[in-house]
Amino acid sequence: MATRLATYVVVGIVAVTLIAGLMVGAQRDDVDGPVDLIVFNATVYTADASGSVEEAVAIRGNQILRVGSNRDINRLRRPQTEVIDARGAAILPGFNDAYVQFLRGGVGLDQIDLLDAASLDEVSMRIRTWAGANPDRPWVLGRGWTNGAFAGSGPTRQMLDAIVPDRPVQIVSADGRSSWVNSKALVLARVTKRTPDPAGGLIVKDARSGEPTGVLTDEAKALVGTLVPQPDGEQKRRALHAAIAEAHRHGITSIHDATDGADEARLYEEAERSGDLQLRVYLS
Repeated sequence: MATRLATYVVVGIVAVTLIAGLMVGAQRDDVDGPVDLIVFNATVYTADASGSVEEAVAIRGNQILRVGSNRDINRLRRPQTEVIDARGAAILPGFNDAYVQFLRGGVGLDQIDLLDAASLDEVSMRIRTWAGANPDRPWVLGRGWTNGAFAGSGPTRQMLDAIVPDRPVQIVSADGRSSWVNSKALVLARVTKRTPDPAGGLIVKDARSGEPTGVLTDEAKALVGTLVPQPDGEQKRRALHAAIAEAHRHGITSIHDATDGADEARLYEEAERSGDLQLRVYLS
């Protein structure tokens, strides 16, 4: 319990540090003026060449102004300075995710999450729960399955048919290279035992019957994936906010986004203008 509480404190400090810096002037580069935030009584990993550890940190705008002892940093305190007692918790520099598809990940947060589902029973329960909670969604979508959850047999369309027989289902694997779909999705995509494998992809088929098993790999994923409704502008905005919150929860304060195009860049610009882009973003 104590470890979990300390983790929450650390994440909270990282988030507060980032948000406070952005609120008081995200683009301010001056080296003079009052200190906006002091966090003291902490274990501050400086990430310098010697890996030194200090007790406190002072922040102005979006910059870490100084790290040092409690005594030295508290000398910088002014009436308007926000002060946080870390109670011994650790503080690390914000993490950078060097390669991420941020909006796509944000959209995925609103879908079925199978990343730590270790058995078919757990997989089935999560799919059934999400489908029941979202009866108006035309597609049942998710991510994160691994072969380990299926006791060596691998996923099949029949498994999904037993859970969701009335709507198409597509669940992308944890590594993103395969998708698991039900019979409804295959029918919509007109994928049958006679459908040839697309270049660079594989329609996994039963060795005896030749029928599709429900697993599509690499370029074959598009046979069903192109039919999935794409999120509209408002859904993408919600996805961006959800992704930012998830990044903060893990101490991530900057990202390199392998963006899908100009539309996503405009969403970032819109969020920046409204003050909602509480994250450093590098678009590639």
